[in-house]
Amino acid sequence: MWWVVAQKTGANAHNLKDFMGFGSYETAWVWLHKLRIAMVRPLRKKISSEIELDETFIGGIETG
Repeated sequence: MWWVVAQKTGANAHNLKDFMGFGSYETAWVWLHKLRIAMVRPLRKKISSEIELDETFIGGIETG
């Protein structure tokens, strides 16, 4: 689950297959599908107040 949420460009079954060492794309796809379902909270409340993000930089010029 950590690997799925840590991907900056999104997780896909091909990359999960390589990362986990699965034998087939289909196995990786099923695992990824199950993880995505498990991470959803269907009755969650929508955010309705101020949000504070610390140590987060979005956009800008990259150095190095």
